Amino acid sequence: MKTSASLKTLSLTIGQAIKQGAALSVALMMTGTHLAAADVFTMELEKSITKSEKINAARQGYLSARENLVIAKNGQEWSANLSAGHKYSETSTNGAEYRETNNRDVSVTIKRNLFDGGLASAEETVASLQLDLATAQVRLAEQDTLSSAIEAYTGVVTATDQLRISQSNVARLEEHLKAAEIQVEVGESTPTQLAGTKARLARANAGLIQAETALANAKAQYESVIGSLPLGLKMPPIASNLPSSALSAGDMALQSSASHRVAFLNERITRKNMDVLVAQVKPNVDFSLVGKTVDNTLSTRDSEEVSAAINFSMPLFPTASVRAKSRGVVADHRQSLFNLQDNQRSTRLAAENAYRNYAASAAVITAYEAELDAAIAVRDGTEQEVQYGEKTILDQLDAEQDVVSAQLNLLVARRDLVNASYQLKAAIGALYVDNLGLMGAGALVDEPQIESPLVGPYPRLIYPE
Repeated sequence: MKTSASLKTLSLTIGQAIKQGAALSVALMMTGTHLAAADVFTMELEKSITKSEKINAARQGYLSARENLVIAKNGQEWSANLSAGHKYSETSTNGAEYRETNNRDVSVTIKRNLFDGGLASAEETVASLQLDLATAQVRLAEQDTLSSAIEAYTGVVTATDQLRISQSNVARLEEHLKAAEIQVEVGESTPTQLAGTKARLARANAGLIQAETALANAKAQYESVIGSLPLGLKMPPIASNLPSSALSAGDMALQSSASHRVAFLNERITRKNMDVLVAQVKPNVDFSLVGKTVDNTLSTRDSEEVSAAINFSMPLFPTASVRAKSRGVVADHRQSLFNLQDNQRSTRLAAENAYRNYAASAAVITAYEAELDAAIAVRDGTEQEVQYGEKTILDQLDAEQDVVSAQLNLLVARRDLVNASYQLKAAIGALYVDNLGLMGAGALVDEPQIESPLVGPYPRLIYPE
């Protein structure tokens, strides 16, 4: 009788511990979003921005495009060239002695294009569009980096909680196994029930191994995308300022999406390249001013000269290569038009799908919360039925496992909801540094000018291989 009473006491103690553990897990899941350390989340996203090679590469592309715009704006600038020469000769006339002659000349030429058929204007327009394109590509790089960082962050939080639940599940089943072994020894249980408990423990250990591996992978991904892993991460809040319908999500995406902006600018650039080509075959007018001095051994040949000239030139007809290039430019533009139309369709569809995924994720939370509540009620009822002999301990273990499964489902659903909210924000073109109020590498317009690798009056290249 004492043994039977002690077994009942042990069973009740295990049951109470399970209830308390489940209640704690539920409380953690229910309040995880609200207790999220937003400042930690923000700092980790800022770390990912600073660490991102993709963003750094895109910003260098912006700097290159900015310099190309400077070049295009100076297409009709003044230029100056200095040339100097020295000629030595020995001349004999009618068999006379050879006479040495030294001739030195220095000339300075100042030149400026007066009319280029609109080439400089067309190239400046293209360069300006390419600068806008580089800006959009920086936005796109920020969006990709932040999306990866958010998924890595929520992945670590979820994997940590999954491991905690799996460890608790194994500990619970180990206690049940000890109780089952004692019950078999005193004849209050059967070897079949003991084997069933061992099987469930083995399954829980397999789940624990998977949870440990998932956490290790999540940490590796986090360190790759963000950097060192801080302690005490909490699930971040759901993204704010989201659209209220799939239709509005599609409209917002077409207005703000960085990928759609890239497709639009590519179409504009290929169209303006036609203007550049046409300007290249139009008349060209140049003005030049030349100053020249000649110093010769024979003083009669010394001279100083200043001349000004206006040169007009134009091709008589477009060559075969020019015509081929024009056809290629047309093909490029048509290609970009098709790409733009396809991008417009896919951008709207992606935003609408992102909204539907977000709405579904929110609805799934409610369903999994109901599942967890029902699983807890079934578990509690099964424990009482086991005490009265109406069900076996294996029924109780199955009911407890249903609670564990519901907890894991709810964890994943909460992670999916947070990810879906930021995926929706990315789809509508609102997931970038400025929009989230993050401290990144600074505004693009404030990016310092790259120091020229050319140094000295006689330019030398100072740049590593």
